[in-house]
Amino acid sequence: MLELNKIHNIDCIEGMELIENNTVDLIVTSPPYNIGEGGSAFKFRGYDVYDDNNSDYDNFIIIALNEMYRILKPSGSLMFNHKVRTVNKECIHPLKLIFFVGMLMKQL
Repeated sequence: MLELNKIHNIDCIEGMELIENNTVDLIVTSPPYNIGEGGSAFKFRGYDVYDDNNSDYDNFIIIALNEMYRILKPSGSLMFNHKVRTVNKECIHPLKLIFFVGMLMKQL
């Protein structure tokens, strides 16, 4: 169980695993874009530039989205800030991964 009203400095997936199902009203996130050191110098899980056709990155995002889906209440909302990526001249919209895990998009 994750203690409420406290800042936790842990991996997001490990943290979400500590949250009970259907208990979160709102998730606001802006995951790293997997662009390596060129634009934002984050290091994603052991590598600093992608050369894997983004499969490792996409798997990470899918795992995270599955956890988000699990902990969100049925009436909950996800605000997912992510750019459209281009891989091998193909545009990959973040909704592709969101829909992959079974989430729905609703406009208010």
